[in-house]
Amino acid sequence: MEFANVPLIITCCYVIAEIWKLIFCRHRGLYRFIPMLTVACGGALGALIYLTCPEMIFNASNVYIAIGCGMASGASATGANQILKQLIKGAQPSTDATDASTDTNASISSADKSASDSSSDAEGK
Repeated sequence: MEFANVPLIITCCYVIAEIWKLIFCRHRGLYRFIPMLTVACGGALGALIYLTCPEMIFNASNVYIAIGCGMASGASATGANQILKQLIKGAQPSTDATDASTDTNASISSADKSASDSSSDAEGK
């Protein structure tokens, strides 16, 4: 029973992060606060579980250990989100990555070419 709280905290933090995304869907810049939000919520849930039923959270001897376990569980909610996102992204054929690398290589080669042209001009003078 002492490990039942970890999936509970992860699930709650994941749901809170998804609610955050729904609320701020027009402000994608606020998505950067999601990891901090999940860690804070995980710590709060860890403390709450410890204060209500101390034997449920990894035999924590004090509230600080419970908060640490909750924070780690909250952080893993962000990791779970990224795993799901990468699995979904990997299932869909995408050419964006190859286009981006081609664009980067083209800009690097053009920068190298212009640098070599300017060095050739300097040698010729």
